[in-house]
Amino acid sequence: MTAQDFDPTLASWLSEGPEKGPGEGLERALAATRTARQRPAWMIPASSFPVTAKSRTDRRRVAWLLVAALVAIALAVAIAAVGSQRNPPRPVGPAANGLVGYVDDQGLFVGTLDRTQLRKLSGAVENARSPEFSPDGRLVAFVSSRTIDVTGGPLYIVPADGSRPPIEVSGPLTVRRQSYPALAWSPDGAYIAYASADPGITAIVVAATDGSGAHRITDRKAIRDMPSWSADGSYIAYRIEQFDRSSRSMAVARPDGTDERILATVAGTESSLSRPSWSPDGTWISAYKEELGTSEAVIVDLNGHATPLWRGTAAIWDGSAAAWSPDGRSIGLLTDSGIVVAGVDGAERSGLGFAYCWLKWSPDGSAVFGPQGDRCGENVRVVPIAHPELATSEHTGMISWQRAP
Repeated sequence: MTAQDFDPTLASWLSEGPEKGPGEGLERALAATRTARQRPAWMIPASSFPVTAKSRTDRRRVAWLLVAALVAIALAVAIAAVGSQRNPPRPVGPAANGLVGYVDDQGLFVGTLDRTQLRKLSGAVENARSPEFSPDGRLVAFVSSRTIDVTGGPLYIVPADGSRPPIEVSGPLTVRRQSYPALAWSPDGAYIAYASADPGITAIVVAATDGSGAHRITDRKAIRDMPSWSADGSYIAYRIEQFDRSSRSMAVARPDGTDERILATVAGTESSLSRPSWSPDGTWISAYKEELGTSEAVIVDLNGHATPLWRGTAAIWDGSAAAWSPDGRSIGLLTDSGIVVAGVDGAERSGLGFAYCWLKWSPDGSAVFGPQGDRCGENVRVVPIAHPELATSEHTGMISWQRAP
């Protein structure tokens, strides 16, 4: 048989079928199969069996279970990776007292409370002012004033250990001139919010602390200043002032400027509103306000519900804030009758002497401190809450107190 004859012949055999072929051929084939040893059933692959509806269902179930297991493993790995890289929340609550930030005509220094072991951080940057430690105490932000008498200017970041020189992070959006510039650290220390008047209308700016850039997050339809960052990083609170000074409001927005909400407003050109300040747990925002001749310290929640905390005449300075204690139970206030520590439970302590321009707490919550002279950064007085008679006032140039790392 030639190659040309093979295909037609094979086709003819197949078309006849077994019922038309020679009977003895079929018998010989069946006899041959009876003598062949068969494989055990357990050795036959599953694919050799007929595929029934039930087997297809079982195979799909197994496939879905396998996919679900793989997805669960991938999700667990992703969560672990993200968790290991997630920025830590802002440290809250009392902590050990660390270094103190000082400024003088020679620059920015950090050292102990008695001004020993001072280390200069400002390097060649001139007129360093307004230092603020990061929440974890590892970095210091400060402003380089254009002149010794001007508080605004470029914003710098430097490690508290002095391991590298300061880097400028504000670019053309420099810090607005105020009695005491409000610098608000993000909880993870990656950003700082502040007010900038460049190019002409004051807005809230967020700058990356690695120097990668700064940008405005609010519009230019009103004056926005005095930012304060919530402990969980979800909101920035700030003040809004209308151009005609007809009203001032407390507002919050997301760190990218979205979801802006007005929480409280005081009306009238003679009204006053201090810098908002978040409670350590992020539940309340404190402020000192004055409207129609009535002044009071209030705490406001994110729904705009205000609760009076203390009624009296405040000494509100541009950029000052009602200062929360580290444990969130009390607020330090500057008043015409001196320093008042008002508790959220209604308790009150006075007779703590006077402070000027701003007031802060020691990290361990045992003392408050602030300037008692006629400049915001000089003649700082440290007042132990339990023993105000032991107050000391020789800490010239003291501005910020580090939470011990």
